[in-house]
Amino acid sequence: MDNKKIGKAAEDRVIEVMQKRGYRLLARNYYVHLAGELDAVMEKGDNIYVIEVKSRYKGNNSDYDPSLAIDRRKRNNMLKATRVFVHKNGLYDKNIIFLVGLVTHSRSGFIHNVEITEF
Repeated sequence: MDNKKIGKAAEDRVIEVMQKRGYRLLARNYYVHLAGELDAVMEKGDNIYVIEVKSRYKGNNSDYDPSLAIDRRKRNNMLKATRVFVHKNGLYDKNIIFLVGLVTHSRSGFIHNVEITEF
């Protein structure tokens, strides 16, 4: 399976896990010019969850901290894109929480684990 398909499968799985936990999908692959893309934006209660999905081959470092994959530039771009999303959707009264979904997979793309954590 190529990297693009693995990435989409990882996003699908993170969204599926969040929906099973009662979160509602507001947007997927939300693109903002000069800021980039938000993989998923979800809502539960008074909170908006902005999720960056990262997939890793299971054979790589198993003690990997997913927040390390999101550098300062990516964080700044996520903030810019989130501001646009909040403004366009009138979500000023919501709390914003940033999450990273780390999906570990085999070479063939079989998903072994999904870990979702705040960063």
